Amino acid sequence: MNATFAVVMRLRDKTLPDGTDVSGGVLVCRLTA
Repeated sequence: MNATFAVVMRLRDKTLPDGTDVSGGVLVCRLTA
């Protein structure tokens, strides 16, 4: 399995209680931190 794909799949599990996917925000925060 592609390492990047595995990371994305793991980040997809991090959702807010209302079901909003925050993976995109997490990636942006980590890249711009």
